[in-house]
Amino acid sequence: WVRALHYRLEERQAIRRMKEWLASWNPDVVFAAWTITSGYVAARAGARPLALYPWGSDVLYFPPLHGWCRKRSVAALRAADLWVCNAHHTADAAKALAGGAPRVEILPIEVDAGVFAPERADRSTFERLWPGRKVVMTSRPLKDLYDHATILRAMEKVDAALFVTSDGPLRESLQKMAKGPTHFAGYVPDGDLPKLLAACDVYVSASITDSASSAIFEAMACERPVVASD
Repeated sequence: WVRALHYRLEERQAIRRMKEWLASWNPDVVFAAWTITSGYVAARAGARPLALYPWGSDVLYFPPLHGWCRKRSVAALRAADLWVCNAHHTADAAKALAGGAPRVEILPIEVDAGVFAPERADRSTFERLWPGRKVVMTSRPLKDLYDHATILRAMEKVDAALFVTSDGPLRESLQKMAKGPTHFAGYVPDGDLPKLLAACDVYVSASITDSASSAIFEAMACERPVVASD
């Protein structure tokens, strides 16, 4: 309750500051990402015209679970003049949530095939950790939404190692849960990620929900086999 109250106070302050900023600068368009937070603040501040980018979980996952998430998401969606979505099913979910839609643009996520490519593969890191072993890789943030616990349980049943290139609040608990050969690398430099991704044997994602995952597209660009939740 203390955290919720603190958030509400910060939110009101953000709306007030946003109104002041809009009045002083008078922008031609306001673009807000994630409907529940910045989208809601922009809507309450009266930003017009408002272009809104629903990321995915802000319309697919959280609104059905929490009334306050639904209220904020719906308010932002209804106030917006344009939705920019990265997948058709995200736009459909937003439309059902808001009871209609303004202008909608589908802007697919793109991957630089010159950066994420099979010829960039470099297995030296994997060979140093587990010589000659098959490697499964995941790069989703270590949060509940991405269900790494399911991946760890599955890894107990296969003869392969798991390489995790991400970080998050669940890192410590997931490290304790890991029983097989597993390496939590944390966030790796952008220049190293394509080399690792192209070198792994399988890429896996067990997310509870997704709109369009750039991480999965990057693995596909590297021609890696992908195992993903529905």
